[in-house]
Amino acid sequence: MLRLRYVLSTLAVLILAPLLVGMTAAAWVMWDLPPAQGERIRGPHELVGVQSGGAYVWIVPTQGGVVLIDAGLDPQAAAVRREIDGRPVHAILLTHAHGEQIAGLTAFPGVPVYVGEGDEALLRGQAAPRGWLARWFSLLIDQPPAPEILHTVVDRQQLEIDGTTLQALSAPGHTAGSVVWLWEDVLMTGGAVLASAPLRVLPPALSDDPEQAGESLKALLPVDFDWIADAQTGIVDNARSELHRLVGRRPQPAELSLRAPAPGDAPGPTIEQEGVFVQAPPGIDGTAPELLLLDDGQEWLLADQPDPAHAQLQGRRVVARGEARVYEREPSYPAGLGLRLESLQLADGVAPNLEGLPELRSLEALGAHVRQWGKITGTVAQLEPLALGSTHGEGQMILEDGESVLLSAPLGIPLGSSTTVLARVVEAPGGLRLIVSRLCDRQAPCP
Repeated sequence: MLRLRYVLSTLAVLILAPLLVGMTAAAWVMWDLPPAQGERIRGPHELVGVQSGGAYVWIVPTQGGVVLIDAGLDPQAAAVRREIDGRPVHAILLTHAHGEQIAGLTAFPGVPVYVGEGDEALLRGQAAPRGWLARWFSLLIDQPPAPEILHTVVDRQQLEIDGTTLQALSAPGHTAGSVVWLWEDVLMTGGAVLASAPLRVLPPALSDDPEQAGESLKALLPVDFDWIADAQTGIVDNARSELHRLVGRRPQPAELSLRAPAPGDAPGPTIEQEGVFVQAPPGIDGTAPELLLLDDGQEWLLADQPDPAHAQLQGRRVVARGEARVYEREPSYPAGLGLRLESLQLADGVAPNLEGLPELRSLEALGAHVRQWGKITGTVAQLEPLALGSTHGEGQMILEDGESVLLSAPLGIPLGSSTTVLARVVEAPGGLRLIVSRLCDRQAPCP
């Protein structure tokens, strides 16, 4: 009898110990994750996210129905079916094949399903997640039957579904076949990156290969998008610059885009415009725009990101040639007028001369010149690099009236003495901020 009790006790420990460990780890992970934004979220372009059993399903509108990004955890997909309200579901595009993305497939029989080619075995129940906590979670979720119509997709494959274009971008790491889906300017990431503020990644125990997942995020840097929508947290704007911050890279121009033209993107005339060329520093919202300052004080946008070939033109008078643009949507760095730049050349023999460029020496003067350029005089009290090896930093300037203002500026500006800089005044969290282009001194006087 004692031996039987010992055997039963040992078996109980062997069975219950992994369960208790898994439950403890799961509770810690759920506590550490950012909270979900709500049961129903509205995104841009009539995109809607609905929580289905605790995981978001993103509903993309099409000409005559919808496309679903993931299927959610609820096998009945009750919240999703209420939201689509009888509209036909033309396809379900999976970001990956974990249980919380595929359990709801049973509610949509006969609907074509698309999955990354590395996750087909996972979707069919022929493989298990490799992350130990993801594997533990998978034991708690019933495996749905394999879809009746199943297609695998490869990196950068475009789908045209009921008049809507979506593109699959391979992002292995969370699972072997993880995919993020690009639609318009929205990147739907599943578990590849969380749409929190700031962006985060999932704990390593939930991913097959965390190191590969990090490399996949770097591969997304050339993609043109504004929003990230995930399966856990919700949706976040200004996400492209946040992704650069997350992976520790300086912003770079986008190379791949599905963005629909805005009303202000109609072709304009090709013109030449003369002014002073300014490269603003990065570090506020991920952009580092090239600007043309005209003699009447207008500011024209030339590019959202810097071209290294233009660095020697900083602060000099130039002639810019390109297609005139009127931006009805504001770029991430506000500007109403600009050029789609074709060429940029030095204006030979003409010294910079901006009439009316104000000299700003007090906080009151800065407040009266928000979104304008000026020559600002004060003492830079602090300037810390944005990151190891960065050429720019963030800090504080004490103005001549004793008030302080935040600034972003190139490193190397002297600290502790009166300094004049060429800068743009912007509104930012915490007050006004100076976006410093360069130092004004005898070698390089400000215009």
